[in-house]
Amino acid sequence: MAGTTDWIPLSSYQPPEISDWKEIKLKQRGLLFCPSTSPVPIEEKLEPNKAPRFLRDEGLYVGKRPKISTASRNKMEQRIMATGSERLWFGEDGEIKMICDPLIHSVFRLPEDGPLDPLLEVIYKPAKLEGQMEDLEGGVPKEEHYILEVDVGEVRFSHHPLFSEEHVAAEKLNQLCQQLEKRYKSEIKDTRNLWLAEGREDRSLLTSILEVWRDIKLLRDRQGYIATPYRLQIISTPPEDDGEWQSQTESLMDEIEEEAIDLYNEKLIEYKQLMEIWKKKKKTKVQHIKNN
Repeated sequence: MAGTTDWIPLSSYQPPEISDWKEIKLKQRGLLFCPSTSPVPIEEKLEPNKAPRFLRDEGLYVGKRPKISTASRNKMEQRIMATGSERLWFGEDGEIKMICDPLIHSVFRLPEDGPLDPLLEVIYKPAKLEGQMEDLEGGVPKEEHYILEVDVGEVRFSHHPLFSEEHVAAEKLNQLCQQLEKRYKSEIKDTRNLWLAEGREDRSLLTSILEVWRDIKLLRDRQGYIATPYRLQIISTPPEDDGEWQSQTESLMDEIEEEAIDLYNEKLIEYKQLMEIWKKKKKTKVQHIKNN
């Protein structure tokens, strides 16, 4: 039969060769990159001689990062460091740049079951220019209406039903700080009584500020994130002259003692007057009983 002399039947079986896994890893080491799971030092991820900056500690809201296992994050950092482009992928805090977790774990829409409360309905009324038009420059026909468009850059609420506990506490802290700042900007009278009253009010405000700031820090620790950009910084200024401060304190103590004595005498006179009135009423009442 023509053409069949060169045919070789496929009847033989060649078993697969078993290779050493260690030898295979040695061969692949120069071809494949296997990142380590050990963390990268933070100083290697930043610019030379640059300290890390943590925005959360500065009171700024940074959002919640997606949950990533430590081993996967370390492998990604090792892979980035191996490419030599670490400056593009790491932020000022030494962490990998990533967007916040897009998932919202709280309900923010109104329930759609059943009819909507009439008090929650939004009624749109377009702006109209009506009434007296003679005061406008050039005059405006009375039969025409014009829509007023206003661009609002920012709306700031001092209180709102949707405020969280931290928002309420932060707004209170802001108002107290503004009150304290306004007090120092106002004109201080020369009388010592007013100066003492101002000092007591300042100390009360400072105490309230520290208490509200303490509540804000407790709220931030409890909820695990920062929702407001406020951060309190306290600067203590020591007195320039201790002798002058001591003399001023003694003078104030003398004035307080004199004020207390005057107040005591005033209250004593008032008490004697009330006692005389009470004695007269009692005497009149007793006399009326005897007559009956």
